[in-house]
Order: sequence, then C-alpha cells, then structure tokens
Amino acid sequence: MRFVTLEYLNSCADKSHFDKVHGAAVAQIDRIILELREERSDMSKLVDQISAEISNEFKLSDYWMRFYHRMVQLKVMK
Repeated sequence: MRFVTLEYLNSCADKSHFDKVHGAAVAQIDRIILELREERSDMSKLVDQISAEISNEFKLSDYWMRFYHRMVQLKVMK
C-alpha cells in the first residue's frame, strides 16, 4: 500500500499537494511498520526483505498490482 500511495506523487501538482492529500496515509503506514519493528524485533529482517522486494523488484500482492494497473489505465497515475 505504501508503494502504490507514493506513486500518486507523480500525479500531484507538487510535494505539498501530495502531502496534503496522501501524507496522513503514508505516515500511518510508516507508524505501523515502526510499531511492528519495535514490538516484534524478530520481524525486522522480514520487513526489510519485503520492503526491498517491493521497491527493487516491484513485487506487489495481486490486489495492489491490479489496483496500481487500474490507476495507470485510468491515468490517475503515470
């Protein structure tokens, strides 16, 4: 979800517009990930691995892949 939400940055007028519209969602996702790392330090390596797979290899769940492609087709995202 974080990756797809950040992709909206290309569709916003500027960073300020992105922060106003999507900033709270990104902050909430980051807070949840931080809490997971704090509460379950044993999960930190897995969180890093999943984050790298998403960022470097564009591995999204089926849901988020469909959502992302739908937004691109609708020209909501570039």
